[in-house]
Amino acid sequence: MEELRIKALMAEKISGTASRADLLELDTLLRKYPSYQLLDDVLSNIETNVEGSPGEKEIEVQLDALWNKINKREADVAGLTPKKSGFKLKFWLAAAAVVIAVLCVGIIGYKQADLAEGTKYRTVSAAYGQNKRVVLPDGSIVKLNSGTSLTYPLKFDAAKRQVKLVGEAFFEVTKNPKKPFLVDAGNLTVRVLGTAFNVKAYKEDRNVETTLIQGKVQVVMNDEPDKLITLSPNEKLTVPKRAGNTKVAHLPGELKFKLQTVAVKPSENIEEIAWLDRKLAFNNTAFEDVARMIERKYDVKVVFQQEQLKSELITGVFENEALAKAFSLLQMSTDFNYEIKKDSVILRPTKNFKKP
Repeated sequence: MEELRIKALMAEKISGTASRADLLELDTLLRKYPSYQLLDDVLSNIETNVEGSPGEKEIEVQLDALWNKINKREADVAGLTPKKSGFKLKFWLAAAAVVIAVLCVGIIGYKQADLAEGTKYRTVSAAYGQNKRVVLPDGSIVKLNSGTSLTYPLKFDAAKRQVKLVGEAFFEVTKNPKKPFLVDAGNLTVRVLGTAFNVKAYKEDRNVETTLIQGKVQVVMNDEPDKLITLSPNEKLTVPKRAGNTKVAHLPGELKFKLQTVAVKPSENIEEIAWLDRKLAFNNTAFEDVARMIERKYDVKVVFQQEQLKSELITGVFENEALAKAFSLLQMSTDFNYEIKKDSVILRPTKNFKKP
């Protein structure tokens, strides 16, 4: 049963639908079943061709590139020379190539099952600790932040250009007044003709944010399709989500949305787009939200041992600091101790920490 679970988690990882918990579970299972680690290495390095599935030549070239890395690693572990262990690994990788072909067909079929029949789509994902740049069929450029997936058609239809975003991305949209560009961000849709803007729509975050840098965009909340919210440059729209789902909050007294001006001081440290320069910037931001940003940038899990610590407000800018240095700087804002254990960071309040 666990072997079947490994295969299911691998499929989710490749399709970009795996959550942080899914990835951690997969990592645990791969340690338990190391024979599957090679297959995961191969799958993680296979790039899709323009049709959305790996071509035979691509698999051959990339397997050959992987061969040297995997062969050396296995040889080091076994105390053998690459020559002695070569036959075994080449045989295994040949079998893996067959598995990849079958698995990728299943993954791509799964990804396209809920999309329009006859239209081919591609999903590009940026793992934790990575950023990616995507050029869309119309020439528009999309930069993906860590933990993000973007799904788009290989050819836009005649009426509109629509993509689906889970996570955070910066869009530089090619202008085309006759064909609007639409970003489906879960509980809202951003509509533009040609502009530069940032959309933050992580599943685990409490809000969906749209920040306009230049041009003009219109935002439609899915449950109020007749209401358009227009943003001007340096404005940010924040739409809260209810805990546990992606619907806009409607309870009495709750905020439906918030429109505010983004502080530009200096431009490279705009909090909402600092990630484009591999920076983290935050101003009076809850420690819990800062922790999520750190998890994505450094590919770690941050664990709070006291709930009150999550609401502490943090201000600062990180650039290329190592993980330990980043937390040392955070200690200047609030009283806590940290302990780094492999891919986790444990946070504990100090004796001087004052509970609210």
